[in-house]
Amino acid sequence: DAGVASPQVLTAAISITLPVQQPGDVLDAWAKRTVSVLDARIDAIQTRLRALPGVESVAIANRLPASGDWGWNSVFSIPGRTLDDTPSAEWRFVSPDYFRTFGIPVNAGRAFDAKDGSGALYPTQVLVNQAFVDRYLSGTDPLSQTIVIFGDQPKRIVGVVGNVHQAGPDRPPNAEVYFPVAKAAVGDLVVALKVRGTALAFAGPLRRAMHEVAPDVPLYSIRTMDDVTGDKLLLRRFNM
Repeated sequence: DAGVASPQVLTAAISITLPVQQPGDVLDAWAKRTVSVLDARIDAIQTRLRALPGVESVAIANRLPASGDWGWNSVFSIPGRTLDDTPSAEWRFVSPDYFRTFGIPVNAGRAFDAKDGSGALYPTQVLVNQAFVDRYLSGTDPLSQTIVIFGDQPKRIVGVVGNVHQAGPDRPPNAEVYFPVAKAAVGDLVVALKVRGTALAFAGPLRRAMHEVAPDVPLYSIRTMDDVTGDKLLLRRFNM
């Protein structure tokens, strides 16, 4: 069990052109422009893809789950709590329907909504996975905790989600922190459709819808989620 429910999910990669940081640009000013552009493009793409007949939900993220593609990672701190080791967590940037699309359970609290991440340059709310709670928040109510990561201001934990074996089902899950996808400030993203019917049958409608709403955005590497997760088992299957 990789931690995702992959049947009837079609995935693809996209590349959104973002503002280039020019010499002399203040980092926060460039980041604000970038997040503004990315937020508008993501919203338009999600709205169009959700309107496709047979599509149940749409997810956009910086990486596909259970694909072996690692996100960023960093150290962090938890105000009022002393940690024995040097804490480290992997970063994931996801849209509100990410967990619904991939069948990742929300164990406590809630997933993101459309308001999370709006009105601020850096995220103000985060989600963490169960491995993060088990490792760093044992014996506490995680929804009462804040974490200092991705900027200097503490961010409130609003939800705990199930573990995903990102490197394959035989590898233990890492501690993960999830942020709203627009805060990633990168244009190379992935899109996923949870559909009714055969996933690959939606490849044509996906291409046409993307051409309508974002003709300048390349769409490539269209695969089913079963293929994505199956790639981690290819060598084992060959040997067997």
